[in-house]
Amino acid sequence: MSSKRKEPESVSPLDEFRTSRRRFLTGSPTFKSSNIVITMSSPDKTSANEDVSSAPTHHSHPSSLEVTPEVTQGFQFSMNDLTQMVMVSMSHPDFLNTFAPLVADVLNPLISKSFLDAIGPLQAKVDLQGQTIASQQDEIKVLQKSNSELEARITGLEQRISSLEESDLDNRLMRQEAALEELEQYGRRNSLRFHNIKMPEDNKDSDEIIVNICNDKLNANINKDDICRSHPVGHPNKHGKVQLKLEN
Repeated sequence: MSSKRKEPESVSPLDEFRTSRRRFLTGSPTFKSSNIVITMSSPDKTSANEDVSSAPTHHSHPSSLEVTPEVTQGFQFSMNDLTQMVMVSMSHPDFLNTFAPLVADVLNPLISKSFLDAIGPLQAKVDLQGQTIASQQDEIKVLQKSNSELEARITGLEQRISSLEESDLDNRLMRQEAALEELEQYGRRNSLRFHNIKMPEDNKDSDEIIVNICNDKLNANINKDDICRSHPVGHPNKHGKVQLKLEN
């Protein structure tokens, strides 16, 4: 049974677009242009011209959009009208609900991989720096221990040096004192000091007084030639001391 196809009535593109937009927004299952058919379909219903095996199986949503070309007789939409129609379709909630999960499923692995690829070298550097810091901390501990041991040795050496210096100084002082004592003893062996000797102020000859005392009091039997020199010590009348040095 055949029938002659009815030619479409002449309708302006703007009216066609407005009618299609109104039908689309009010939930009409199908609206046509001269060369574009946009249908609203449910996932459990398939078009007669659509292969069932090609239906998507990854996601199930309450509704989806189909855009199929159809060559018809008549006029065509202008590019501006088609652009507006696409923008209206993309702003529809069903379009967003259908394609947003698909886009997310595609982009999420890519974003994750890109993030891991970008952060991987940085993480490797951080791990390497952590190992370097741990190694340096171990070296610092070893150096601190060695430094403590060196400080202990230095302290011990300083104490030993101080003790040796004190001992050496004591020994040197004792040797100096002994030498001085020996020198004094050597100097005093020919030297005599007489106490309580009264000497006239006008008599400056102490040798004669000492010779008389030695001969008369001590029975030493000396003369002036045996005396190297003699002299009063202090004031003659106040101290009464005479220092006498004999010849060897």
